[in-house]
Amino acid sequence: MFLGGLTLVPFVLNWSFQRQSEGKTLPPGPRGLPIVGSLLHIDPEKPFEYFETVAQDYGPISKVYMGSKLFIIITDVDILRKYFGKPAFCGRAPLDLPFKIMEGYGLIAAEGEHWAYQRQFTAKFMKDVGMRGGTTHAKMEMEERLMSSVRYFIAKLQEDEAVSLDEPLQQTIGNMLNDIIFGLRYGPSDSRWQRIQSLRENGVKRLKMSQAANLIPFLSHFVQGHLDEFSQGIKETHVEYQRVIDMRKSEFDDRGEYQGPKCLVGDYLKVQKEIRFKNPFSEEARSFSDKQLCYLAGDIFGAGIDTTVNTIQWSILYLCRRGRIQEEIYEDIKNRCGSEITLQDRPNLGYLVAFINEVMRMKPAVPMGVPHGTTEEVPLEGYTIPKGTTIIPLIWAINGEERYWRSPTVFSPNRFLNNPDHMELRPQDHFIPFQVGKRRCVGEEFGMDMIFLFLGNLLRNYEVMFSPQDLYYDINCYPDFAFTLHPMPYLVQLVKRPAFD
Repeated sequence: MFLGGLTLVPFVLNWSFQRQSEGKTLPPGPRGLPIVGSLLHIDPEKPFEYFETVAQDYGPISKVYMGSKLFIIITDVDILRKYFGKPAFCGRAPLDLPFKIMEGYGLIAAEGEHWAYQRQFTAKFMKDVGMRGGTTHAKMEMEERLMSSVRYFIAKLQEDEAVSLDEPLQQTIGNMLNDIIFGLRYGPSDSRWQRIQSLRENGVKRLKMSQAANLIPFLSHFVQGHLDEFSQGIKETHVEYQRVIDMRKSEFDDRGEYQGPKCLVGDYLKVQKEIRFKNPFSEEARSFSDKQLCYLAGDIFGAGIDTTVNTIQWSILYLCRRGRIQEEIYEDIKNRCGSEITLQDRPNLGYLVAFINEVMRMKPAVPMGVPHGTTEEVPLEGYTIPKGTTIIPLIWAINGEERYWRSPTVFSPNRFLNNPDHMELRPQDHFIPFQVGKRRCVGEEFGMDMIFLFLGNLLRNYEVMFSPQDLYYDINCYPDFAFTLHPMPYLVQLVKRPAFD
């Protein structure tokens, strides 16, 4: 015991010296303890609330030590806009796990030139399919693909006193993403689809159980089993992805022209072919590998389904909790729309759009944003931030800042409206649900379109209420937080709305 204590003395002295020397150049923040930093103060189910407290105590730029890792928290939108466009602030967050497992592939774990190639390709694909300023024809084709999923979802619903919408949402939105990414859809009983869903859910759990090793490296020995299972789940998922990739490769004709469905995989393979023809040994050619495509597809699918389903689930909860708001949205639908809600109805449904915005403000899908990493030592508003520091854009705190929002704890869609007729939206420059900068969510428009269409058509056809057993549901309880904010399971009662033209 005595010898063990002696071995810690040099470590603690070194830690104390480092903290004293860093204090002159780093933002203010809690001192923390040796080895664990501020970890003992954090509720693992709501870490964003502790970070918000730090920001309130120390200002819009503050620091926190999580284990041995330095985190910089930013809660000022103007500062985020100023720095998140700078290359030195746009590295991936230096979290060893799971990035070691992901090996720098995909979009989330990639950085540098490789990330730039993949980001550029993904943004171009989104534009080609009607997002991010695409052509009118492409937008119409994309809307029809979206509407086919919405119709499937509505057709599966029926009046019920106690129904969970989670499974039909996961199935429908998952297949919408499968269609866009892979050019196919799975049936609900397809064993491959069921296995992929199971692996994804288990992977999130394993990642959550391993998070402490990101912050205290020697703990990795104790969570190796979880990491191995997470890694194996990725490999098994990629076997199915590679099967689809090979299927799309077989759809090139004798002239080398792609004849398969319009999808991300098909477009990627066309680019891969063109680049390798020009120079098979270039950095760009190495970037466009099948392995990269598997990780890219997984990143887009995982981020897309989690954020979209969670936002819709939170929206339904607020509709149940606030019946008057639900009725106002329905009155707008009844008076201004036809039998089906389309994207052309959005200008007439300003209150629905404002409601969605307010849900995303109160319950942001990613409350701690997508962390960035510094690729070199950088200045930040008079401070000096070391290379390899994690930067957290704390969306949760920004959405609750009184300097940005009047009565921020009050749920009020009207804050996003200019007038009482629900037609004109009020711009809110400090509302950044999809973040800012070069790593801003590439699927922003796609996600917003899905949420609008699903909620609009649900409310066009049904009144939603809490089931009798969930009348006292706690809307502020968050289970198993890993990266996205999702609600506790709940059941709703669906009551069919009358038909109208």
